[in-house]
Amino acid sequence: MRIFFCNGQPKSGSTFCFQLVKQLVPHRELRADDAELREALVGNDAAKRILYMQDGDYTGYVRGSIGNAATVLATLPLPADTQFVVKTHDAFPAAAPLLPVPAVVLTTFRDPFDVMAALRDQVDRELASPAGRRRQGFLTNDTYEKALTTAAEFVARLHGSFSPSNWYCEYPAFIRPSSENLARLSVVLGVDEARVSVAVGRLDRQIRAGEVYGEFNRGEVGRGRRIINELVRTGQVPLALANDADRHYRELVGLIARHQSGIVAGNDRSG
Repeated sequence: MRIFFCNGQPKSGSTFCFQLVKQLVPHRELRADDAELREALVGNDAAKRILYMQDGDYTGYVRGSIGNAATVLATLPLPADTQFVVKTHDAFPAAAPLLPVPAVVLTTFRDPFDVMAALRDQVDRELASPAGRRRQGFLTNDTYEKALTTAAEFVARLHGSFSPSNWYCEYPAFIRPSSENLARLSVVLGVDEARVSVAVGRLDRQIRAGEVYGEFNRGEVGRGRRIINELVRTGQVPLALANDADRHYRELVGLIARHQSGIVAGNDRSG
């Protein structure tokens, strides 16, 4: 078995990355109507607990840590050449070589100030949804301070758990990739650069058109940084919180660049 973990900071394009990897990497879909998978899950309560279902089918999202998910999925009696692509939100992603199955751990992240703005937007999106489909975790970020705290804690944990054996992709470097970043994505995914380029463009159009689910908000780069000084000045966000968020973010970007263990926005930034 081999697993591609499409891990990500919430509101960092993690769903886009998940959909992109699914389009490019041969894999076995997690489907409720897969008789062999259903049989493999019989009596495996641990697997049933981590495989998230919605509207009667698996979404590909797995609950909990990457380490636990790898351990649980490795117990499934499936063919040895089985390859899964799953989505997670693990702020402490385990190093791929330490997992009990061959794996690629790819984590998306984003400027925490832009995550802050996106999380605040998400509150309004959730409130506009039917009550039974609202995700309470997003509703907790109903102030800029709470939203930035959420964003800052995730990036700080990514920074603290950094492993050069994993891959880190900064939004929007994988959505509007430079030629250099296309080349790096093709290596980690094991596919031709041209295929990556075509798939990225196609998926962006599909998500914007509503043809593929993408958790897409505004996606605007730099929006949070344009308002953070005013939020600090008016007391809506503590200066220490803003400084800590920025420090961990910049140090994480530095580690990725130094170890060549991912792609960062850099010159790819656009508004």
